[in-house]
Amino acid sequence: MQNKDVFVVTIKQLIDWMKHPLPMTQIHKSEALRCPTSVQFSQSPGGSRSSSCTRPNKCMYRTPTLNSQEHQFLTCSPCPEYYPWLENPIGTPSLMD
Repeated sequence: MQNKDVFVVTIKQLIDWMKHPLPMTQIHKSEALRCPTSVQFSQSPGGSRSSSCTRPNKCMYRTPTLNSQEHQFLTCSPCPEYYPWLENPIGTPSLMD
C-alpha cells in the first residue's frame, strides 16, 4: 500500500481506537487495530453454540481494472468466486455480467 496512514477497519475497531488512541509512530502496538488470529462467531441467532476460525481462508483476486495487482482478505467462510465489490457485495458470478 502506498499510503502508510490509511487503514481499513471495522466500526468496532474504530471506536476502540478512538477510546484508546495511539500516535502513528506506535500504531502497530494498538490492540484495537490488531488482526485476530482466532475469530469467534455464533452458529445461530440467540444460540449458545459458537465456532472458532483458527485457520481462515486467504482469498486473493487479480484486479486488472484497478490500480493494484491484487486484492485479498481473510474469511472463515469459503472464498467467493469474484472479489466482493460495490455492486456485488458477496462476489457472485451472476452479478458480474
